[in-house]
Amino acid sequence: MGGLLQLIAPKQDESRRQILHGFGSDVLPQATRDGFIDGTVLKGIAAKQIQSLIVKEMMAIDEQRGLTTMKAWEKFVQVVSSRQRSEPFRSLEEYLPCRISDAGELFWFGLVTFAMALTISNEEMELCKRLGQPAWKALALTNDLYSWNKERDAAAKQGAPYVMNAIWVLMREHSISESRAKEVCRQKIQKHVDEAVRTADETKKKLELSSDLRKYTEAILYSISGNLVWSIYCPRYQAEMSAEVFQHRAPGVDMSGDHHVRVETEQ
Repeated sequence: MGGLLQLIAPKQDESRRQILHGFGSDVLPQATRDGFIDGTVLKGIAAKQIQSLIVKEMMAIDEQRGLTTMKAWEKFVQVVSSRQRSEPFRSLEEYLPCRISDAGELFWFGLVTFAMALTISNEEMELCKRLGQPAWKALALTNDLYSWNKERDAAAKQGAPYVMNAIWVLMREHSISESRAKEVCRQKIQKHVDEAVRTADETKKKLELSSDLRKYTEAILYSISGNLVWSIYCPRYQAEMSAEVFQHRAPGVDMSGDHHVRVETEQ
């Protein structure tokens, strides 16, 4: 943790100190003084140390964009950890903004801008978020569609009164079956993907916007397809498939269960 302190603390910048605190630079000394080093605390400390190493390397590569990523990451953690909801969402319209935040919109913004060396000005930040909304709606709904079975079963085991998932919200909002809710979800995903593609194409032509904003809006399209492939194949959502099956999957084989998605390969 000392390396991160040396990297940021000398800057004497309040925002840097706040971010450093958010990433837990003071966790270990405080925990040691209070004498509560147990398994849970140690796991938290380990996670913070890993985060600090990642941040240190990013700042060494590109300090300004690394700082932007840190701010986005720390805000994402704060938003997710502070969100507590005792009642279910009544509609998909009410649910989606919260789900998009949980899906990592802020964190992904930081990673994409860092990896692509993009800078989004404060003046364009709100527009950037607005242009990315169709893509993020598609991303969030895609994740919910493929994670539904796992989350439904987990909620049932825990005796939870509702499931934080778009399928559950759609079933209750429209009084429809699970299979019908999945179909509605697919339709909405397609609608948002189409809108995201149009938005990116239109944004490309708006030369009055910064080059970085136009590049970022297009980059999010690749996140949609990447998220889809990951959701189809990740063992987390396909628990019934063994690791061997995932490692030796035949090209072009449909392994998406009842989601009716087929991955084609070029001949």
